[in-house]
Amino acid sequence: MGKIIDKAFVLRRVRYGEQACLLELYTKHYGRLTAGSRLGKKSGKSALNNPFTFAEFDLRKRADRYYVDGGTIIEAFSGLQEDVERLTAASLLAELVLDNVREGLSDQGIYELLAYSFYALSRSSNPRLDASIAALRLLSELGFKPWLEDCVVCHQPLEDRLDFSFARGGLLCLDSNCRGLSYGSSYFSLNQSLRLICQEICAAPLQRIFNLQITAKDSKILGEFVDRYLQELFGKSYRKDSLLSEFERFTEAAHEALAGRAKKELE
Repeated sequence: MGKIIDKAFVLRRVRYGEQACLLELYTKHYGRLTAGSRLGKKSGKSALNNPFTFAEFDLRKRADRYYVDGGTIIEAFSGLQEDVERLTAASLLAELVLDNVREGLSDQGIYELLAYSFYALSRSSNPRLDASIAALRLLSELGFKPWLEDCVVCHQPLEDRLDFSFARGGLLCLDSNCRGLSYGSSYFSLNQSLRLICQEICAAPLQRIFNLQITAKDSKILGEFVDRYLQELFGKSYRKDSLLSEFERFTEAAHEALAGRAKKELE
């Protein structure tokens, strides 16, 4: 039997029965972990189980599984629970991490991004924009940073026309040889101001990216670009309607697959 104490974000909670749940955590030193926890006021863990809570968790390991023995809440991010747009924006970020980070893999960049993103989203007056910013930066942290410096194929400078190839993951010039290498690709037209904004989001210190001055027009285009990029990369939609239904499907499947075994182990 082992024991660890680490700070972590609750990315998702899956309930089973009246007294137990599984938490998907992203910890500072151990990366993504799944831990069983009890529900109810008597357990003393009720607030620790809330989605997007940031806390120092006391975890016990037994037979390659983790269980929550207790913990101390650092930030509840209650603002995320008060507004459906903020909740959906935080859920998008959590779902991206869960889709792309293996269990036990620690990444300080992702951990810090979650901290800044949940803080910004919990206070945001424009959750749609902040979700797009957070998602684009997360893609960069995951190794999917869009190439925006020059032509992704020949690396010649680009001037007026900025066509982003989703197949190549970067901007393309008008040369037919470069376009031919992206045969069958779909494109997205960026403007110069949005190009600079995307570069800043991908590279600037985290404390700056949620304070960028972005016009309403560029904000709308940025949202469309990030939605398309996510769809092309992962073959699924991260828009609000599909995202919420994805959570419902996960909960139903997890209930059947995990409830019996996890409940027995928690007893």
